Amino acid sequence: MKKVIVIVLVLVVLALIVYRISTYQTSELAQSISDIQRTQGVPVEVITAEKTVLEFSRQYSSTVKGFSQTSAIAHLMESVKNVNVNVGDLVSTGDVLVELNKLNPQAQYQQAKLASDNAAQEFKRISTLYEQGAVSRQMLDQAALARDIAESNFNNAKELVEITAP
Repeated sequence: MKKVIVIVLVLVVLALIVYRISTYQTSELAQSISDIQRTQGVPVEVITAEKTVLEFSRQYSSTVKGFSQTSAIAHLMESVKNVNVNVGDLVSTGDVLVELNKLNPQAQYQQAKLASDNAAQEFKRISTLYEQGAVSRQMLDQAALARDIAESNFNNAKELVEITAP
C-alpha cells in the first residue's frame, strides 16, 4: 500500500512538471522599457529653438549676525537728538552711536558741564596763586579735588546722553 501511494505521488509530481513546462513555452514574457524603446523609439517632446532670456533666481532666508556684536542701552527716557551710525557700519569701542537731548533736566548735562568748566578754571587760578606763594597747599588740594569731582559728574552726565559702543 505504501508503494502505491509513493507511485501515485511521483506520477502527480511528474504530471505537474510536464504541465508547467508546456505552459511556460506558450506564454509570452513582458517586455522591458528598454526593449519597447528599442523597437518603438523613445517618446520625446519637440519644440522650435528660439532666443529667450534665461531667468534663474533663488531666495534664501537667514539671519546675519556680526562677528562681534553687543547691545547699547539708554538709561534715560529721552528723545533722540542724533544717530551717528547706520546699520552695518563698523564701530570701535567708545564711538558715540546715539546722542540724546542734552537739555533734559534728569541728565543734568548742562549743569555738570558748567560745573566742570568752572572747577577747571578755579584749579588753574589756585595753582597760579600757589606757585606765587599766595595760597596754601590745602587750598590747591581742595581745588584739585573739586575739579576731579566736577569732571567725574560731567562724565557721568555725558554717559547718560551719549550712548557709546562698548
